[in-house]
Amino acid sequence: MAQFCSVCGKSARDSAKFCQGCGTPFVQILQAGSTLDRGRYQVLKPLKSGGMGAVYLLHDSRLERKCVLKEMVPPSHDPAVLKEFRERFRNEALTLSKLSHPNLPPVYDHFEENHQCCLVMEYIEGDDLESLLSAKAPKGFPEEKVRNWALTICSILEYLHSRNPPILYRDLKPSNIMVRKEDGRLFLIDFGIAKSVH
Repeated sequence: MAQFCSVCGKSARDSAKFCQGCGTPFVQILQAGSTLDRGRYQVLKPLKSGGMGAVYLLHDSRLERKCVLKEMVPPSHDPAVLKEFRERFRNEALTLSKLSHPNLPPVYDHFEENHQCCLVMEYIEGDDLESLLSAKAPKGFPEEKVRNWALTICSILEYLHSRNPPILYRDLKPSNIMVRKEDGRLFLIDFGIAKSVH
């Protein structure tokens, strides 16, 4: 079975990790039951995937809890690019692990496996605002609810900007804002392009 590169369109074997034409990585989706980090984490199901990685619901066998794994695929197999990618990932993981805000999911762990960088975070059971808007509120949400959400987002951004050094989120959109099913609490997710300002 073949797969096709989303950048140059060249075909490749289903098992290929990178496009032979342009070097773009192919995201290999892990199946339910797959294990990571020497068997500690078991994939329960894939949640989302895109050009640069995937997100999975996991079971942490050591701490007996559900969590989320964000798997990031390096943009190239060039050694210099790989080195820079790993350093950026490690810095992102360390930065996120030091954050403590009621509307940011805590980071539990990070590791590298099969050349992929993996970040383990708290599982927020719920839906993102984009999904909620299209499924449950095609005409929009009540003004008071939107105002409260906006104030919460401002509180998160103020917290990030007050860190030393400040953190710029840079990817604010409805699909990166989760609403927890249990209590309606808002969470900002996906810090993939966030940047510390030195």
